Amino acid sequence: DYHYAVFSITNDAGDIVAVQRVTLDETGAPITTDGRKRKVTTGPAGDGAFVALMGDGPLIVCEGPEDALSIAAACAASDFKATVKAALTTPRRLMREDAIVFADRDASIDSVMEAAREAGARVCAPQAPHKDANDLWRAEGAAGVMTALQGACEPAPLFPSWSIVDPAQLEPRRFIYGRHYIRKFASLTVAPGGLGKSTLVLAELIAIATGRPILG
Repeated sequence: DYHYAVFSITNDAGDIVAVQRVTLDETGAPITTDGRKRKVTTGPAGDGAFVALMGDGPLIVCEGPEDALSIAAACAASDFKATVKAALTTPRRLMREDAIVFADRDASIDSVMEAAREAGARVCAPQAPHKDANDLWRAEGAAGVMTALQGACEPAPLFPSWSIVDPAQLEPRRFIYGRHYIRKFASLTVAPGGLGKSTLVLAELIAIATGRPILG
C-alpha cells in the first residue's frame, strides 16, 4: 500500500496555480525510482511555491514540499515563529536578504549557495549522511532540524580575504623563458585554431631544455 501527499502550489497572490502528488512509504519518506521521486505535477509549478507555515518570524526557503512540512513541524514543535515556503524547481526565486535557505546536500548545493550569496540570504544544510530537511526530521526530529536552522550563516564570500600589498615587497618573478613562463605559475597561450600555438610551444620547450635562443 502506498501513501500520497498532495500539495497545492500558490502564486504571490495566494491563487492555486499547480498541484503536486508525491508517493510516500510507510515512514513518510518519498518513494524513488532510479533516484527520482514518484510524483505527478499539474500546472505551472515553477510559477509558485508551497506554503507550509505562515508566521511573523523569518522566511525559511527550501527545495521541496516534504522538506517544507518537516521544517514547519520542527518550528511548531519548538514554538519558533517563521514562514516556510518550498519551491518545486529552484528556491532562487524565493530568496531575499532576510531569508534562511535550507539547502539539500546534493549536487545542487553549490548553485544554491551562489544564489543565496547574490540575494544576501543565510544558508544551512543537514550534516551527512542526511540529504535534506525531511531526512533530518525523520532521523533526529525537531531538535535536529532546529539545530541546522540555528547554524544558518552567510555563504562564504568568493574572495574570503585580501589586502593591499606594496609592490616593492613582492618576490621577484622567476622567469624561465623570456617573459612568458614563470616558475610555480600557470601560463596560457591563446589564439584561434590553426595559427601555430602547438608549434610555438614545442619550439619554446626545446629552447628551454637546450638553453638556446631558438626563437631569437
